[in-house]
Amino acid sequence: DCEGYDYIGGAAPRTELVPGLVFTSNESPPDQPIPFHHELAQAPEPPSYILFHCETASAQGGATPIIHSEEVANFFEATYPDFASRVAALGVRYIRVMPEETDPSSAQGRSWKETYNVSTREEAEAAMRRQGTEFEWLSNGDCRTITATLPALRIDARTGKRVFFNSMIAAFIGWNDSRNVGEKAVVLGDGSPVDPVAMRGVADFMQERRVVFKWHQGDILLIDNTLVMHARDTFVPPRRVLASLRGMPMPQLARPADCFFDSAGVPPL
Repeated sequence: DCEGYDYIGGAAPRTELVPGLVFTSNESPPDQPIPFHHELAQAPEPPSYILFHCETASAQGGATPIIHSEEVANFFEATYPDFASRVAALGVRYIRVMPEETDPSSAQGRSWKETYNVSTREEAEAAMRRQGTEFEWLSNGDCRTITATLPALRIDARTGKRVFFNSMIAAFIGWNDSRNVGEKAVVLGDGSPVDPVAMRGVADFMQERRVVFKWHQGDILLIDNTLVMHARDTFVPPRRVLASLRGMPMPQLARPADCFFDSAGVPPL
């Protein structure tokens, strides 16, 4: 059986339908595509599985493209070997400004209150410290955050295969709104910028190689979040897809690749 999973740290506006179990999928505007990502790869403990259910299919668009993360990792390392080595060695950090109140006009519009399931700054600060997230309170009540350094290439413990387990492309291409600039939303672990040519090249590769899951009412899609990345196409409303995030059914599904973490699994200081 899969463990339960607390949705903490996500950027997407969602509605919780069954407490701690069922949410709407990303409620960002239908004219904004959602780039490929592993769910909550920008958090220290992402879910292992995502279960989607289509309640209402869009008459036009709204498909959920998927791609095998191993295929992306292989392309990334073969095409951009120098940058891939730096990513493996240094990891990545994500930078995001969260509004005080949820902004439904943005795919990154989830408020810091809803992101951390809190009502006060003190509670938010405690949650961010537990995740190793640096934060700065802005004068308008928004919160600028920088995550702890996270691995972006990992090894799936079941297959021994390397996966492109991160939200680098989603951040670089898609984290754009009145508060955030995508090209500045992800940096390497040492604070240096990512390679924009590599980011766009990987994004193009994903678009070329994706498999599109077109929704019909009643469809169910189970995604192994360690192995498969997903996205969302634009659509014409109405569309309603529900989601449930589940935790790890085994001690460890994936470990960081190469030298980013030491033999004890501790990131270098």
